Amino acid sequence: MLRKFVSRTGTDWDQWLPYLLFAYREVPQASTGFSPFELLYGRQVRGPLDLLKDYWENPTSKGENVVAYVVKMRERLTKMSALAQENMRTAQ
Repeated sequence: MLRKFVSRTGTDWDQWLPYLLFAYREVPQASTGFSPFELLYGRQVRGPLDLLKDYWENPTSKGENVVAYVVKMRERLTKMSALAQENMRTAQ
C-alpha cells in the first residue's frame, strides 16, 4: 500500500503512513472477519467519512460541528506525526 502512495523520489512515505495504517486497521480481514481495530477495542472504528455521513444525514445533531471535528482531528494527527518523528530523531 505504501509503495502506491509515495512520490517518485520515495521521500514522502512518512507523510502517508498514519493514513495508510488507519485504512489498514479499519478493514475487516478475510481470515478473522473482523478489523484489527475491532479485535483490539471491541467495536467498529468511526472514521472521518462515517462522521461526515452522519452529519449529512442529520445536520441538526447536537454537539460540535462534525466538519470542524474532522479538520481538528487531521491537525492533531499531523502534529502527533511531527512529534513522533522528532522523538525518533532524538532516539537515533
